[in-house]
Amino acid sequence: QLEEKNVQLVCTDACIDWISEKAYSPVFGAREVARIIQEHIKSYFVDAVLFGSLKNGGRAIADVVNDLVSITIEQ
Repeated sequence: QLEEKNVQLVCTDACIDWISEKAYSPVFGAREVARIIQEHIKSYFVDAVLFGSLKNGGRAIADVVNDLVSITIEQ
């Protein structure tokens, strides 16, 4: 879906590690990965891609700063 809108999402190694740590659940398995991505990354992009700074395309970099996901937009 992002490719159709000419949007690229890049996750830093720190972000990937953070997702892995937060999403680990022996009870729920991989379903937690999808929930973490939805809550902390994907929900941001819905408005940005449709109405905001990414509506005409661009690149977004997901990183982790102080244990929180930080998104930087590059046009």
